[in-house]
Formats: sequence, C-alpha cells, structure tokens
Amino acid sequence: MKERELIMSAAENRSKLYWFIGMLFLTKPDKNFIACLSDELSSVTDDMLKTEIEALQRSLETRNISELAEQLEHEFTRLFRGVHNNYGPPPPYESVYRESNIMGDSTRAVIECYLEAGFGEIDKSAGPQDHLGVELKFIALLCQRESQQRGSGDDAEAINTLKMEKTFLEDHLLRWMPDFQGAVAQYSPHPFYETLVSLTSRVLVLDNEYITGLLSQN
Repeated sequence: MKERELIMSAAENRSKLYWFIGMLFLTKPDKNFIACLSDELSSVTDDMLKTEIEALQRSLETRNISELAEQLEHEFTRLFRGVHNNYGPPPPYESVYRESNIMGDSTRAVIECYLEAGFGEIDKSAGPQDHLGVELKFIALLCQRESQQRGSGDDAEAINTLKMEKTFLEDHLLRWMPDFQGAVAQYSPHPFYETLVSLTSRVLVLDNEYITGLLSQN
C-alpha cells in the first residue's frame, strides 16, 4: 500500500476512534448501549492501545447487564454531570478546568476554532461546546476531512488540516485533560470510566506525537 493510502487510512481510523470516545463521554449508557460496546471495542485494533481496550472490555464482563447498566448510568451522572461538589468532580468543560467557571474565554476560543474549520455547533445536546466529548468529536471531523483530502490527492490542504488538528490538541485538549483525569481519579470511578479517561489521555498524547512526526516529513 502506498504511503498516501496508509496515511489516509490512518486518518480515517483516527476519526472513528475520536468519535467513538467522544460519544462515550456524551451518552448515558443503558442496556442496549452496553450490549453494542463490546463489538465497537473489538473493532479498535491499535496495538498501542491494546492494554486500555482490553481493560474496557473486562470492565463490561457481567452476567447481569441490567445491574451493570444501572451502575454505569449512576457513574456517568456522578462523574460527568457536575451535580454538586461533594458528589463528583467538576463537569468536563474546558472553561471549568482552565478558568473555574462555565462559558468562559476557553469556550469562546473553542467555538472560534469550530467556525474557522467551517463547522457550527458540533453537538447541541452537550450544552457549552467546550465539553470534552464535543472537542473529541471536533478532532474526529478534522481527521475525516484530512482523510478525504488525501484521498482526492490534495496534499497541501491535508497538511493544513493536520496542522489544525495539532493546534487544537496543544491549545485545548492537552491543556486541560490531565487536570480532568486527576479530578476523576479522586472519586474512585468505576473501572470502565477510569479506563476510558486513561485511554483518552493516552490517545491525545500519542496522536500529537504521530502528527508531529508526519509534519516533520513535510
């Protein structure tokens, strides 16, 4: 397979992974959702993420899916909804972790990035668009665009999109994800969500390294 095709395929796979992870931070799990997760996880074939993917799969092993769904629904609300200070960590909005308030300058900066890339609101149901799941979906959309540009032979535009991905990772997601991971860890999360947060952090770091390597070749 030619190098362009390999990079194009990689961009498509990265897009799928980012979208999948983003969805997990935005969707309260129920029995049907959990039943589909194992198949989705099995489709992730990145060897560098093997440990985290296998840990996620183990966390879903149960003979009582109704009980697991109830546990994960509770954990989703506790960890990601910011109900009150003693119940769980602050909700996963960039402005909350970087400015200690919701709808701050970070929120506006993120929205400007979306608009600059030609998108509007990424996921209205998330509320403020600097939610972790929304930011991950934005990267997914950029990766999808990059894949399409490489497929059409527009390498210059693909490089510009790749630079946009790197800028957003470094200016936003990588700036506050470590603080969010630390905050979640303080509340002894269910293994599924503990691993999900760890996986997300690892994906961001590894992907930024991957992009840096690609850009150094151009």
